[in-house]
Amino acid sequence: MVPSSRVQDHVSLHLDNKLTHLSHRHCECNIYKVYDRLRRQNEKAYEPEILAIGPYHHHKANTRMEEHKLWNLQQLLKRRNETSVIGTSSYERFARKSTGCYALRSLNEDEFVVMMLLDLLLSLSYFANSPSQHVLDLAYLVTSHSFAKLLAERNYGKKKKRWEFIHCATELHEAGIRFKKANHSTPLLDIKFENGTLQIPQFPVEEKTECLFRNIIAHEQHLQDSNPKYVMDYLTFMLCLINSSKDVSLLRRNGIINNMLGDDEAICAMFTKASTCVFVSRDGFCYSEVFNDINEHCRRRWNIWTAKLRHNYFNSPWTIISFLGAVVLLLLTLTQTVLPCFLSFINPFFHKC
Repeated sequence: MVPSSRVQDHVSLHLDNKLTHLSHRHCECNIYKVYDRLRRQNEKAYEPEILAIGPYHHHKANTRMEEHKLWNLQQLLKRRNETSVIGTSSYERFARKSTGCYALRSLNEDEFVVMMLLDLLLSLSYFANSPSQHVLDLAYLVTSHSFAKLLAERNYGKKKKRWEFIHCATELHEAGIRFKKANHSTPLLDIKFENGTLQIPQFPVEEKTECLFRNIIAHEQHLQDSNPKYVMDYLTFMLCLINSSKDVSLLRRNGIINNMLGDDEAICAMFTKASTCVFVSRDGFCYSEVFNDINEHCRRRWNIWTAKLRHNYFNSPWTIISFLGAVVLLLLTLTQTVLPCFLSFINPFFHKC
């Protein structure tokens, strides 16, 4: 029988050996593969339609596009009066360095460098961007940077409070809340509630909106220091407001949604599908204060009474017409009742005269 100490030593040595050969690449990577739970909800949103860049979609690239990448390299060499790729050594060094940026890699190092070099040169031809910045990083920074600074200033020194979800746009409108398009210079994510008015920057919705949001949210979930999740929290806010096509119509009429799809029902369906990729954080939610202010407004007795009155008696043009007809009928009835009494009261005075 083998002593237990020897077994433990063998296990320890085995683990130590694995730790010695453990790659540090997982600590350096910043370009991740989308979580399977997100991909299953809408795989098409994460698939390249024309151009496949990077190792995650390399096996899906068509032959014509790969030839185009080689042609692009050839044109670059011609412009530099060169015939060999040796002159692109600075880009090759970057391509080799980028091997640690990806969480998963199916190619060997030389294949990976060739792929990255061709993709990099093609991307530079199209975008003329710095090769060190991932395109989703840029999209995320453009979307959230200015709002993050504003939020930090507003929340400075404030204690976190418990919050509850708000009702949809039509129910908030019934409770007396007004909707207003924010100034065009306001950052997209900067939503305010002041004096019973909800100010929201205009949100353009077109065919690629869902795809863009899904990819930014997938990127945001991988960011280690991203708390709160600005884009995800914004989408949560919009999902609370939009529960039906009536909510979309209300927001569109107030200039908050710019509907490029042409159909309010289509926008409602898009938000419903997008809700599957949202995971709300209770602790660091960006709009907790706005939610609390809205709910406090809706709980006031006068606003509750107004909401019930609008919902029960003024929820369609026909009920409003019926109400006005009833008011007119009541006034006519009062006139018929009061006028004879008034005439009979003043009649004796005319006879005396």
